[in-house]
Amino acid sequence: MKRPFLVNFLAIRNKIDIAIKAFISDASNQSVKDVKIPFKSIALIRKKAFKIKLIGLGHMNKVVFQKEYETDHYGNLEVKIPMKSSDDEIRAFHIYETSIEEGISFMLGTFYVLDINKNNKIVISDFDKTLCETKFSTMKEIYYSLNSPLDEFPPIPKSLDIVKSLMRDNYQAFVLSASPHFYEQAITDWLYKNEIHTSSVFLKDYRDFFSVSKNILSIKDVKKQGFYKLNQLVKILSMTGIPKDLVLIGDGFEGDVLIYLTLFAILKDKEDSWVVWNSLKDNNVFKLTHRQHSLFLSKLYGLSEQAKNIENFNFQIKIRCNKEIYESCRAKKYSLKFIDRNIELIDFYIA
Repeated sequence: MKRPFLVNFLAIRNKIDIAIKAFISDASNQSVKDVKIPFKSIALIRKKAFKIKLIGLGHMNKVVFQKEYETDHYGNLEVKIPMKSSDDEIRAFHIYETSIEEGISFMLGTFYVLDINKNNKIVISDFDKTLCETKFSTMKEIYYSLNSPLDEFPPIPKSLDIVKSLMRDNYQAFVLSASPHFYEQAITDWLYKNEIHTSSVFLKDYRDFFSVSKNILSIKDVKKQGFYKLNQLVKILSMTGIPKDLVLIGDGFEGDVLIYLTLFAILKDKEDSWVVWNSLKDNNVFKLTHRQHSLFLSKLYGLSEQAKNIENFNFQIKIRCNKEIYESCRAKKYSLKFIDRNIELIDFYIA
């Protein structure tokens, strides 16, 4: 019996453990025939939990790790496992779904572990308005995007050249976007078409807007992307660990300067994460509920504790601007000492 699943799986080996981020969706009888639209399955907007078995493979495909996990109601799984469960190092995972049919395990695929430690260099680039001229700021723009092929949004060649140059210098690329999560395949295809070969794409799950009980996102977050971006950056770095070389690439339109320099203050300047966050949390870019504040602050604190042990850390920020906003981006003041004193360190470029 063959049952179609949509699977996204990312396993990253850092210095401490293997961080796993997975998304599973049952795509049976849910295909959308119109290939022009960016997403291929309405299953991506449904809720469904799964039980998956991870089998870790070591040298000569020897099984060195095995455990079952339950996803959340959206099919998402985020876990960390020991880097070594035996004397052998986990190099890849077999993934099985075990709950759809009683007594039957569905093979979802084999995925290799991405080893960040090898070069210890990371570039994280925004997608929207940085690599691609997209528009997802309003519900109207999101609706339009669902009915338009991604090829209609033009690439930004200079930004693409910067990322490709860093990748040639052995940087591992991660792409961050506020685009809906069901754009993943379309964005991955777009990146490959433009010679950015990465499967590490982090998108925004809009299903959370309808999960009031979770209290993680709300309708206001469709327009307020600041918290989402900062939260995703913290999530990526918690998976990879803080690298020796980190480059962040963004744009001058949606608060990336403020977001990136906030991370710079905590990771590079070793500012107290509680002090930094409390000076930011009332800004419209970050306005959250009390529960969101406490959840995020704990993650930010964990990252700042890692940063205390890092020396000789190279941190670069590159911000894409068009000619109209270039000077205003460079001259803007935020009335925050930890931001304004470092803004001159940013590489603003016109594209």
